[in-house]
Amino acid sequence: MPQYVAEIHHQLTFYKAQYDRKSIHTVYEPGAKVWLSVEQVAQNSSRKLVNKFEGPYYICQRVDDVNYVLRHCQT
Repeated sequence: MPQYVAEIHHQLTFYKAQYDRKSIHTVYEPGAKVWLSVEQVAQNSSRKLVNKFEGPYYICQRVDDVNYVLRHCQT
């Protein structure tokens, strides 16, 4: 393996360790109430004036580490 490939791999490992040290992995349990982040805004709306979260929602099921099945609290 060339020297520069080994150096890049070393740097990527270092950066991942730096990120993982400060990141927090949150696990939600079924039945908890959460708010859903709204990333996309309609074209004719102002990003500053639109609500950034929708909800609350109940967590019905945990699919995997980062995906959940949600149900709106009003239904």
